[in-house]
Amino acid sequence: MPDKNVLENYTKLGLKFNPFPERGAEALKERLQDLVIGITNANRNVYITLEDLARNLPEKPCCFIVQGDWGTGKTHTLLTFAKKLFEFHGDRYRNKIVFAHVLPTPVLDESEFYSEIAQHIVEELQKLNADSEFSKMFLNCNNVRCLVNGIKKLVESGYLVYIALDQLEQDIMQLFATPAGEEKIKYIAQIIESFARRAIKETGRGVAIGLSVFSPAATKLNQYFAAGFFASLRLFPLSINDIKNLIKEYLKSVRLKDEELEEIGFSLPQVELIKKLRNENELYPFTEGAIRAIYELCREEGCTPRKVLCEYARNA
Repeated sequence: MPDKNVLENYTKLGLKFNPFPERGAEALKERLQDLVIGITNANRNVYITLEDLARNLPEKPCCFIVQGDWGTGKTHTLLTFAKKLFEFHGDRYRNKIVFAHVLPTPVLDESEFYSEIAQHIVEELQKLNADSEFSKMFLNCNNVRCLVNGIKKLVESGYLVYIALDQLEQDIMQLFATPAGEEKIKYIAQIIESFARRAIKETGRGVAIGLSVFSPAATKLNQYFAAGFFASLRLFPLSINDIKNLIKEYLKSVRLKDEELEEIGFSLPQVELIKKLRNENELYPFTEGAIRAIYELCREEGCTPRKVLCEYARNA
């Protein structure tokens, strides 16, 4: 709950706080319960696939690649998979879901690639208060054999492991204009796929590896990934109806209930007024004109659902 001063700014609108994230989805990594999953027509199939993969993870491992332009919600999608894992399996795998989110993912140096993943796993195991012997398996781990062996032992000990390799393009984009860039990108693709293949083959279940890549870099990597190995999740621009749906989902997550309005000190007429406004407009406190203005503004920048839409909606 925000501090009292922040809360007061929004109670008059019937909201707990401004639901549109200021620093992007990565700010919610430690608060997945606050992550809003707004399913839109443009990206409906992405979320259907994510749910299916997350639901079946204890019996079937998976690898997927999320691609789209800047700000289309790639990090948000990676975090959505983690949230679904906790929703579906949090009770059965209590304190045994390891979510290692690497952002950005270093790929120019092979040993650094493995070391970074291993370090994130160690940090997550420590947060879960796991047996220190598990963390020791990943200390000074800088090669694929060490990393995969550690993951295998975690799964054999009843853990689910989700490794999200975010912003893979950070290093790859630098290679586009270099003479040896194409060969280096091919080599990077081989490293990533080899790691994913070995992890899945060794465990057989309980492991998910998600990639997030900016579209141009994803096009390059996909030339060298085996066809169909990574389930492809492509994020698209939004229509005005998609924007309305997203804003509605964000608002639903922070609306004060009638009884909460009364507890805060709203009079009965004030509560009735807010109920009336909500019934007349499910997007209250946004007007139709405000929604259209946001759409026109973000359309100029590609109508990206997170970076641009949330920025405009937050300010509005």
